[in-house]
Order: sequence, then structure tokens, then C-alpha cells
Amino acid sequence: MRDNKDCNNDNIFTGNKKLAEAVSKIDFNNMKSSVNLSSATMVKPNPTEEIQKIMSETHKKKAQYEADLLNTLKSIEQNTANLGEIVGLIQNSNNQQDEMIELLSEIMMIATATNKEV
Repeated sequence: MRDNKDCNNDNIFTGNKKLAEAVSKIDFNNMKSSVNLSSATMVKPNPTEEIQKIMSETHKKKAQYEADLLNTLKSIEQNTANLGEIVGLIQNSNNQQDEMIELLSEIMMIATATNKEV
């Protein structure tokens, strides 16, 4: 642990003379006044305005999300509106294919028959 005498400004840079010389040339009083001047001129935002801005942005994002979601749902509805009709057409097509298979089977039986009575 350090003694209080090590924390003294005169003793801090005893190991590095060049650094000690450079630090001794700095005018800390002038620096403090410029820091105070710059911090005094800074504009601090109003916390209420910041909260209102964040809430407004959040509301806009939520509204945009809801609008996008509604458009997506409408697209899904449009794309699936005719599914019942499509299912009916597929069933009808399957029935017609069954009839065609039966007719082709009968044609093949007639073509391969050896006698004329079939």
C-alpha cells in the first residue's frame, strides 16, 4: 500500500524525469477553466422530450408492424381463398383418371383377346 507522501504531485513522476518535466509545464488552472466553459455550454436534453421521442418511435414501429402483419394476412387469405375449389377439381380429376384407366384396361383386353366374343 502507498503512503500519502507517494501520492504527492512532486513524487508521482520521480521514476520518469521527462514525464515529470512535461507534466510540470502543463497549466492546469487554464485547463480547468476551459473544461468548465465547455461543460457550461453543453445543452442537456429534456428527459421528458427524450421519453416522448422514444415512445413516438416505438408507436410508429408498432403501427408499421401491425400494418405489415395485416397485409401479410390479407395476402394469405387471397392465396388460400380458392383452396376448396381446387380440392374439388383435384377430386374430379382423380375420378376421371379412374374412368380412363378402366377404359384403357378394357381396350387392352379387347386388343389381346383371341376370340371375337369379348
